[in-house]
This record gives sequence, structure tokens and C-alpha cells, in this order.
Amino acid sequence: KDGSEFSVELSISAMRIKDEWQAAAIVRDITERKEAEAAFRTLVGTAVINIGAEFFHETVSSLCTWLGVECVIIGELVDEGMVHALAMQVDGKAVEHFEYALAGTPCESATQKGYCEYHEGVVQLFPADKDLVDLRAEAYAGTPTRDKNGKVNGILCAISRHKYVPPPMAREVLTIIAARAGTEIGRKKAEEKIKEQMDYLERFQKVAVKREFRIKYLRDENDKLKARIEEMEKKFK
Repeated sequence: KDGSEFSVELSISAMRIKDEWQAAAIVRDITERKEAEAAFRTLVGTAVINIGAEFFHETVSSLCTWLGVECVIIGELVDEGMVHALAMQVDGKAVEHFEYALAGTPCESATQKGYCEYHEGVVQLFPADKDLVDLRAEAYAGTPTRDKNGKVNGILCAISRHKYVPPPMAREVLTIIAARAGTEIGRKKAEEKIKEQMDYLERFQKVAVKREFRIKYLRDENDKLKARIEEMEKKFK
């Protein structure tokens, strides 16, 4: 009506009515499907070309768009049953330095059972999860991330304030993205371990260098002292 263009799918079939051939056409508005396909291509592209922190942040943003949800989190399991968000987006904005306890959350169920999906009433199912209450969450979908040995090392989850109607193949896509996220989390941990070892070696090297300088200084002082003693002995002879 406003003159704007949109994508359609046209189906035409022939039929015979009173000895005359007629054509019947069905026109479907596929704008939403096209937008979802475009968002999916962006999501796949993001997963392919990005690594590290950029991968995490770009992925949560693309997933929010593709799934049509208010919040997406990629989190890493850390000590004492905590989840540290490596990337989190709420209402289109990145959230930094967010952590939450795993116990009593739908994420805990996902880490134990695998992919979980709650189309509505998630707060009633997990009343102890105060973060869901604060987000006014209605629906949830989540799946664990795993390291190269298959051990759970994180979580990928999407949270909606409305009844969740997942797009086609949502479970498959989230599982694929979670596999990539698990690899990135494993790579991040490996890099942190290497950095820790390098820092230790650097500190050890500095200590060793200082020790060598100290030994050289003491040897020099010892040689000077010996020379003085010898000089004094010559004077008294």
C-alpha cells in the first residue's frame, strides 16, 4: 500500500473448469523468511571468519538478530560452579563483566542433559534463577559447549521475554555454533596457559639474570679484597 517492495513466492497451478483451462495463483509474502536467511548467512560468516573475543561478540549479536531474542550469552565454566560471560548482549547492547552461579539455572540443565528449550514459563520452572527474573524472561534455549575431549567447558544460551517460536533448524544451528564456541574457549584456555608459562619463564629469567649479576659482583668484590690483602701482606714483609 505504501509503495515499498517486498519478496514474494508465487505458485501457479492449472485447473480445468467447465471444459476451460484456468490458472490459479498463490502469492506468499516471504519477507520474514528472506530476512531470516540473510541473518543466517551473516551468522555463518561470523563463525567462519572471526576468532577469539571478536568471534564471541559478533556471534551473540548475530544470534540475537537471527533468533529474534533479547539476550544471548556465550559463557565459560570457571571454578566453583560459576559461568563467566565471554560475550553477552541484552537489548542490543553488550554487557561486560557478567558472571552467574550455574546451580538452579536452565544452563545447569543444558550442561547436564544437552540442548534444552523452554518455549514459555522458564521463570516458573527455575524460580531460583534471579537473573532470569531480572531479565523478565519468558523463554530459553541453550546448549553446552565442549572442548576437544568432549568435556563441557561452557554454555551458549538465548533468552526471550516472549513465548519462544524458534526459526527453522534453530537447534541444529545452535549446536554447530556451540561446537565452534567450545573450540574457541579451549583455544583461549590454551593461550592463557602458554602466557602463564611464558610469564613464569620471564620472571625466572629475570631472577636468574639478577643472580648472575650478583654472583659476578661478589666475585669482583672478592677479587678486590684478595688484592688488598696481598698488598697489605707485602707491606708488612
